[in-house]
Amino acid sequence: MTSSSTQRPTGPRAARVAFVGTYPPQQCGLATFCQDLRRSVEAAAPLGHPVVPVAREGEPVARGALTVIDRDDEESYREAARVLNRSNVDVVCIQHEFGIYGGPAGAFIEAFLTTLRKPIVSVLHTILPDPNDDQRRAMEAVIGHSIKLVTMAERGAAMLRETYGVPSDQIALIPHGFPDRAPGDRAALKEAHGLAGRKVLLTFGLLGPGKGLENVVEALPAITSAVPEATYVIAGATHPGIVAQSGESYREGLVARARELGVEAHLHFVNQYLKTDELLDLLQLSDVYVTPYLNPRQITSGTLTFAFGMGLPIVSTPYWHAEELLTDGLGRIVPFADPDAIAEEVTALFTDDEDRAALSARIWEAARPMTWDAVGASYAALFGAAAAEKPTGRVRVVDFRRTGEAPQSVPPARPLVQQPFGHLLRMTDSVGISQHAVFKVPDRAHGYCTDDCARVLIACGAAAGRADVDPRLGDAVSACAAFLEHAWNPEAGRFRNFLAYDRQWLERTGSEDSSGRALWALGVASADAYDPALREWAEHLYLKVRDLREHVTSARALAFCVLGEAARRRRRGPDGDAVFERFGALMMHQWTEVEKRARQGGHDWRWFETALAYDNARLCEALLEAAAVCGRADWRKTAIEALRWLTRVQDGGDHVHLVATGNFGRDFAADALCDEQPVEATAMIDAAAAAYRATGEAAWLRVADRFFAWFTGGNRLHTPLVDLSDGACKDGLHAARPNGNCGAESVLAYAQAAATIAALRTRAPKAALGSGA
Repeated sequence: MTSSSTQRPTGPRAARVAFVGTYPPQQCGLATFCQDLRRSVEAAAPLGHPVVPVAREGEPVARGALTVIDRDDEESYREAARVLNRSNVDVVCIQHEFGIYGGPAGAFIEAFLTTLRKPIVSVLHTILPDPNDDQRRAMEAVIGHSIKLVTMAERGAAMLRETYGVPSDQIALIPHGFPDRAPGDRAALKEAHGLAGRKVLLTFGLLGPGKGLENVVEALPAITSAVPEATYVIAGATHPGIVAQSGESYREGLVARARELGVEAHLHFVNQYLKTDELLDLLQLSDVYVTPYLNPRQITSGTLTFAFGMGLPIVSTPYWHAEELLTDGLGRIVPFADPDAIAEEVTALFTDDEDRAALSARIWEAARPMTWDAVGASYAALFGAAAAEKPTGRVRVVDFRRTGEAPQSVPPARPLVQQPFGHLLRMTDSVGISQHAVFKVPDRAHGYCTDDCARVLIACGAAAGRADVDPRLGDAVSACAAFLEHAWNPEAGRFRNFLAYDRQWLERTGSEDSSGRALWALGVASADAYDPALREWAEHLYLKVRDLREHVTSARALAFCVLGEAARRRRRGPDGDAVFERFGALMMHQWTEVEKRARQGGHDWRWFETALAYDNARLCEALLEAAAVCGRADWRKTAIEALRWLTRVQDGGDHVHLVATGNFGRDFAADALCDEQPVEATAMIDAAAAAYRATGEAAWLRVADRFFAWFTGGNRLHTPLVDLSDGACKDGLHAARPNGNCGAESVLAYAQAAATIAALRTRAPKAALGSGA
């Protein structure tokens, strides 16, 4: 791939450009890109181009910056724009990546764009073919205010045209640059780095899950069996965001696995953020480069470009940038997460010196148009042309059409939520819904439980019986209602929970949680079931079993009781306020006690318990309901504060990272990577919907949408977990892969989440849905 323009700028006069984005000493690939781009433009047009770093409070920033944007302060974006308006810069160049700006999907950048009165050129580091609503709004703002949009890949240009309706004359295709350095003495560099006599396989960049490095470690036994002198060098610090969440657990996991496989001696870490010269030394001493990344949608990779520029033979998974850059035999493409294929290709390159040298020479020649000198000249020419095109003050209308559809003059309405029930029906028989599945096949060894049958009523009761829904859903809901009827044990005053496949109860009483969830389901069905007969049955059983709530002591079980009564009373009227008062008092007592302990230990912890567990956001949702019933503004304030904190804890930048089961039982810790489970996303969606009802703040709608996107790819592994053809949902995320099983809890978590989002999109005012966070 080459740039369409690599000559020195001619025509319009050179422009003075302000660069907005992360910038060293911040440590991330985009910061390095911004610095390299600024330097290359300065070389082409030496006008003293200023920088405007975007940084979190307390984060070190570049000396001599024109101004600094506080990432998480929306007003700071407006003030930075006003500083630029008063300056003598001609053009503002924005580095756009959803995670570097504050707000949902970087929404705060819109405050900057709408205040700025200078021509804007935006460099797009991520372009998504199916953005969620937050991402769509952010892209709409960037596209609408930019005179030019730069993408580094042909696929990016195609998506801008086909997915976002951007006209071709607004798009500039300029490749990612790399520093030009003459070939070095590989043997001498290896000796200087303690790698003399080794065949070096290299990966560099910030470490973190999603990079797929574990698959190269898995390939090492086969590689070293054929090439005993092989060494895999992993260079780079762990991503600061990952360190903050989970320390060095990912790196330590790689070491532990290498030790188990007996190849620890063949694994070498350079555990630091590398300066450019240090990085180029490592590239020039290496024999093969590998990028085993797991996200197929990565449209640009600076590490791949640097390796390509140094002429290194490359083994890579087929993410978008690699597919495009390594065409015509310029690289070796292997399937995602396939250690055997990695081993085969790396071994072939290591054992054929002649082929490796020939490939290296071809890559070196192909990369010459992508040096930073050439790329900087292209940008300088683009900025000059942009400066001559004064902004009109009007925002461009963004099409956001899909391929094959007729162009539209405005973005389409928010998409309908797909709610297929095929897998749920597959999991349900005349007894109830099977607890577990092996992939998509019901696992009868584990039988049924009250928890999941209750979830069916909550998630599906309002849909069962509607003319537009598969009539079999009504049968499934009825079977689960019959299960709850049978599960009630009047002698014990509780519901049984587990029933074996041979229809034998496995316990006399279930947990408090299962009884609380059953009462919640009955309250919801009493109020919201589409079938009137089902509503009357639910009300009848609710009144018969409601006294169980007086004996519940655990916080979550009591929260479930609150949610059931809150739903029921919307149709039936109050049945006493005692459960709301008791729950509110319990939460406020726990809040005060935990706050004291957190303060004493110096923990940033704004929660009701010392440890996060499951269904965490249900505590906030139930406290909001209790606050509304009891008229307690202080309870409402605490619930909102806790929910804001919980939202922040799960913010992974460009994705949501749910509270994982690895945190259970760990005081003041939220850094475990796995396992993430769908119920946590659903709890956050329902709690955000409750916060929107309580406050009217549109930001909570965006929180709900963001957590819903976790199901469809907005997660740590950037992989869809739900099959929209039948509603099957995978059981969550392990450290490096999804759990392929699709059990009842997961399919019902998606069904309930989809129902909540559909209701929000139907009922929320358009003004609220489109407002900033």
